Amino acid sequence: MDMLIPIVTAQGLARIVSAEAQGISARITHIAIGDRGYEVPVNAAGQATSTELLRERERIEIQSVQDFGSAVELAFIADSNLNYTVRELGFYLEDGTLFAIWSDNTTALGLKSSAIPFIFAFTVDLRALPDGTVIIQQSGPPLELLNANALATTLTILAQQALIMMEQHDAFRKLEKEIAYGDA
Repeated sequence: MDMLIPIVTAQGLARIVSAEAQGISARITHIAIGDRGYEVPVNAAGQATSTELLRERERIEIQSVQDFGSAVELAFIADSNLNYTVRELGFYLEDGTLFAIWSDNTTALGLKSSAIPFIFAFTVDLRALPDGTVIIQQSGPPLELLNANALATTLTILAQQALIMMEQHDAFRKLEKEIAYGDA
């Protein structure tokens, strides 16, 4: 798969220009996930003409952002009960404007299963935008901590299983001694 390169929408660019004129930054707050794959339509300037995904399945707050200067890593977890193939992504500003979009008519990013959370992280290069015009807003902890609860639960279950196995081993040893000495 080629690198995931979202295309800024004409409407998204207009919002950034407007925000910059007001001396504020536009905030990307949500990622939308859809299951339609297609070639993103663009205008003569190379901006996406889309205003929404073709078939949005979920819209999720960006949960983790790590700043690397000219680029940021963003991450989110889709943990709904839905099942679908991830074929389109939309990056939404806090006012609901579709800022950028990615889709491909032959490539899927993955499968969203109701049984397993879809964890997605990638780096976005912001060098093409004037400094400070776009901020990616996070709503949660860094990616490393997003699965801390699931990891803690798994470790607790493993510890409980180890304890049960030790208790069974001790009971078996006690039974062996009783049988060996005729106490049974």
